[in-house]
This record gives sequence, C-alpha cells and structure tokens, in this order.
Amino acid sequence: MMFGRRLTGRDLFGFGLDPWGGFGNLEDSMSKIQNQIAERMSETQKEINKAFTSLDKPYSGQIPAVNVWTKEDGAYLTCQIPGVTPEDMEISVTGKTLTLKGSRKAETHEEEQSYHRAERWTGNFVRTLSLPFDIDANKVDANFSKGTLSVTLPIAEAEKPRKIEIKSQ
Repeated sequence: MMFGRRLTGRDLFGFGLDPWGGFGNLEDSMSKIQNQIAERMSETQKEINKAFTSLDKPYSGQIPAVNVWTKEDGAYLTCQIPGVTPEDMEISVTGKTLTLKGSRKAETHEEEQSYHRAERWTGNFVRTLSLPFDIDANKVDANFSKGTLSVTLPIAEAEKPRKIEIKSQ
C-alpha cells in the first residue's frame, strides 16, 4: 500500500493515464481558436470599414466617371470634370486605347476657416479606356465647355468595312 504518498490521477487508474492531463492541451487549443476568431473579426471589420468609407466616393480608380458610346463612324465620350481647366488635362490615343490625364487643384481657404465637409475629390487622375476598334488619332476632336469634356473618336480607315468589288471573268 502507498501510505504517506500523494495520489495522482495516474496512480488512481493504474494504467499511467491521467484523466486531467488533456486539459492543458485543451486550454492551448481554445486559446488558438480564440486568437483565430479575433483575427478574422478584425479582418472582417476592416473590410466593412472599407466598404462604408468608399460609399461617399466614386468607384476606386474611376475618376472621372465617363460615358462612352459607339456608332458606325466611331465612339463618343463625355465626362464631367468641373474645376479642371483644359490646360490641366491631356488626352492621348494609341491604337484602341484612349488615355485621359489631368488634375484638379484643391480649393484654398483662409487659415481661420476649416472644412465642415469636403466631398469633392482633388489631385491627379488617369483614365485609360480600351475601345473595340483602332482610333484615327489625327481626327480625334475634343471640346471642353462648362465643366464637361466631349471627345469624338473616329474609327481608323483600316478598321472601317470596305465593299470589295467582285470581278467577273
């Protein structure tokens, strides 16, 4: 008999098994699970914040917003960019690609004034659009009036359908 000695779970069951030994592993596992849940919740919160922050701005990378439509003779583009002057913009055409570049300067205000709300975007912008046909760069026409840019993009002659005469023999 084992008098005077403290009995453990291993001694009680006699097979070298400790019924309480697994709880240390369980505690570690629970801690890992809690950390993973906290990380996922943090990531989810960041995504939710991003989604709600972007609601008051145009779609990322889509400044300025444009409308483009095509007809038989070419494509037409309009975009509203108030506060930008023609000198602050650049339009370039390469093959099927149109690129709009420009900038809108921030409004200045007196030192003792501060914004209550500032929603208009400022800074540089670049929009690159692909069209379904080559553009005749020599015939592109751009007009700017009252904050609206209008661009006419004619189809390159090589892209236009040609009627082929069939010769009879």
